Amino acid sequence: MSEVPPAAPAEIQPERPVGRYEWLPEWAFYCGSITFLALEFIFPACVVTGVLRPTLLTVISAALLYLMLWANISVYLMRAARHLYGLEDKWILPFYGGSTPSQLALVWRKGVVVLILRSFVFAIYAYSLTYVAISRWQSYSFNVGPLTLPTATYFSIVTIATAGYGDIYPTSGLARAAVCTEILFSLSFGVFIFSLIASFIKREDKL
Repeated sequence: MSEVPPAAPAEIQPERPVGRYEWLPEWAFYCGSITFLALEFIFPACVVTGVLRPTLLTVISAALLYLMLWANISVYLMRAARHLYGLEDKWILPFYGGSTPSQLALVWRKGVVVLILRSFVFAIYAYSLTYVAISRWQSYSFNVGPLTLPTATYFSIVTIATAGYGDIYPTSGLARAAVCTEILFSLSFGVFIFSLIASFIKREDKL
């Protein structure tokens, strides 16, 4: 009786990216992401500081890019929460894919701290733009008058750190509401940091 030849081993297929941008070359995806991120930072700042003339088109474009900046912050925090608290993938916006399953598995070891710090820095800048816009719209919103972008960034850092030196403080209801939201936002980062430390300690105990 003739022996049946062993079946050839199945060819291992490379992992395909998980996301909607798998048809793009990797270099094009990253170049486009960096360019769009630069627009999110630069264009709204040029509009709120008066470098660009505030026409209807520029204001709407700046507002959309500002909202996209907050969308990035939300996605970074949701991705970090997924790995800290074991949330399912359905809680992550599906159009922010582009990673293979093995790369997503490595996010915990290589990316959670980066995600939290990136969202922290982005939030400081986003609130800086908010304070500049409020102070230019209502010049009496702060005790020092209209804020420049560097001054607003300094005030945003002091506020999110809850330091409160008192050299700059809000004097209008709208400005106080914005400051209150940044303080509450900073408390959420405290929760993330403590959860991150606890998770690292738990993982070290398992080793």
